[in-house]
Amino acid sequence: MTSTDALELLIKAPTPQAAAKLTRTQITAVLARHRRHSRPQKSATIQTALREEHLGLPGAVTAAYAAAATAHARLLISLKEQTDQLEGQVKAHFLEHLDAEIYLSMPGIGEITGARVLAEAGDDPTRYASAKARKNYAGTSPVTRASGKSQTVQARHVRNNRLAAALQLQAFSALRGSPGARRYYDKQRAREAGYNPALRQVDNRGRAGRRGRQTAYRRHPCDQCGAGPEPPRAGRGERPRSAHWNPVNSTARTRSSSPSAC
Repeated sequence: MTSTDALELLIKAPTPQAAAKLTRTQITAVLARHRRHSRPQKSATIQTALREEHLGLPGAVTAAYAAAATAHARLLISLKEQTDQLEGQVKAHFLEHLDAEIYLSMPGIGEITGARVLAEAGDDPTRYASAKARKNYAGTSPVTRASGKSQTVQARHVRNNRLAAALQLQAFSALRGSPGARRYYDKQRAREAGYNPALRQVDNRGRAGRRGRQTAYRRHPCDQCGAGPEPPRAGRGERPRSAHWNPVNSTARTRSSSPSAC
């Protein structure tokens, strides 16, 4: 769908006979409009492939397939244009969020993936009681099932599938952009962990750091009330944090508990 140069060539020559008549100049012009590299070599390869012998069909059938292919190609190009506009809106709104810089600091997360993770996971710091609760919601924590003397560890299938897909994409991209993520992934595979379990472990390690950064640097939305960082919600077995808790070792200031005080 993103290769609109191929779609443009298909619209220009929807039948085998028309495709065989395309010149290298015409093909190179299409590749140039889409900023393709090595245009002379690619145009020669495309022209050679289009001029090879193919099984033919009756003229009426060929014309019908050509009309359908042209219509579908124009529709895909239109969808690509609308998708690009939508991505621009998503990126603009995501970059305005207070946590955008934190998300983008994580390896493997871009504007679109970060917007998806933020939208599905939410930005309320008190939504999850602990890091384990976040993992359970995303489906990256395993489920242990015991029956008698047998015990098995299985993947969690009751989860937010959209969030799980975005996090898996983030973990996969981090393998190429982060040497630390790659080393941790290889360590998990050396322990005979499968491909998907190893990716989930990479994501869990990355989100643990992101949760810490969000907790440490999240500020009160009102800049005029002088409120400091919000304390994290206590997890299971932990003592509640004081309202004067300050993770950045600066002078602690009392956080207002009532929105009307701002």
